[in-house]
Amino acid sequence: MKIGLLGLGTVGSGVVDMLTANADIISARGGTTIEITRCLVQDMQKARPAHAPSITKRAEDILADPDIEVVVEVMGGVEPAWTYIARALDSGKHVVTANKELMARHGRELLKSAEDKGLDLLFEAAVCAGIPVIQSLKNQLSGNRVRSIMGIVNGTTNYILTRMHADRAEYNEVLAEAQEKGFAEADPTADVENFDAQSKLAILCGLAFACAVRPEDIYRQGIGHIETTDIEYAELLGYRVKSVAIGRQEDGKIEARVHPAMVSLANPLSKVDGPNNAVLLQGDFVGDLMLFGSGAGKDATASAVVGDLIEIARNRHSGAHGRIGSTNFEEKPIQDVSDSLNRYYLRVTSEDRPRALGQIALAFGDNDVSLSALEMHELPESRSELVFLTHQACEANFMATLDAIRELPMIEKLDNWIRVVS
Repeated sequence: MKIGLLGLGTVGSGVVDMLTANADIISARGGTTIEITRCLVQDMQKARPAHAPSITKRAEDILADPDIEVVVEVMGGVEPAWTYIARALDSGKHVVTANKELMARHGRELLKSAEDKGLDLLFEAAVCAGIPVIQSLKNQLSGNRVRSIMGIVNGTTNYILTRMHADRAEYNEVLAEAQEKGFAEADPTADVENFDAQSKLAILCGLAFACAVRPEDIYRQGIGHIETTDIEYAELLGYRVKSVAIGRQEDGKIEARVHPAMVSLANPLSKVDGPNNAVLLQGDFVGDLMLFGSGAGKDATASAVVGDLIEIARNRHSGAHGRIGSTNFEEKPIQDVSDSLNRYYLRVTSEDRPRALGQIALAFGDNDVSLSALEMHELPESRSELVFLTHQACEANFMATLDAIRELPMIEKLDNWIRVVS
């Protein structure tokens, strides 16, 4: 089975390495040899390993080659990847992609095109790299009604929050360290502002709930406002701060959001540290499942890409391409985050005044938000740091509570607030 590879960067070179190192077991399990015949690159002069395939700067050399049966796209970005994949499908070629942004934004039409043409378009590597979450949703869990998804789906944010917890270091310091070690990009915006997680959750929700969820439909909040003080209070109260992706379906409505949260120590996601990823899935018959592993990196992503190539090789052998459809998307309403139900953590700095605590408590009560815990620490100059945990409340009510507390005369600063998940 002849392959054309679009991109020979970190992931592309990983695919070449794996197909070379494990050629014997890959051909045995796929029923055929898998050979990369040509690779699209930007720099023809860059040094390549001895086992690197033939290279070209012209996409046409791959897309128009009748001997190439499968195109593997590992370039990233929406364009020109979108154009290349669409042309590959129009040329009757199967496609494997690791492109989360493209699949989140245009996967629906590309999958429909592949299905109409009897072709495979596989994208396991687009979400959590080596963790087989997409295959799980498409295959083993396809008989379940998936009720919820909760996951840590970005290694950069998890690494940063893990280091903040372990070293009691502030966000900017840990981010700089992550960039030095290669866990964060020079421009970390896509990761730390949770755009990356937003795209991944859009893909997962589409598969899990058979609906069209676009990245812009998903509420998003980054991790830049998290402070070491919040990390310490979380530990004191029995939580760890994690950046989580949450998707739920209830009464025909979809809830989808990505944001930092205080995760209960009873939740296994609280134990997922470093650059690792994990996804908790709940189905009506299977119950709770957790998939854990490396969610990024050269080898883990290559593993997912090669797994998709083996599936295409098997389908080719049995003449069963496109046997598992992914296009039964319905339009379902997306719940506004203001209607979501959560528990909350709030930290404020207040002047010490008579009845100050009572007035703050009244602001909660007036907005139908009840309190479950309170921590109070004395500060210099007759001030106090107050930390509140709430019971479950509507987010709109909690936001109204914040507005009311800001207006209280004794409040010096509303320091931070974070959602809380069990």
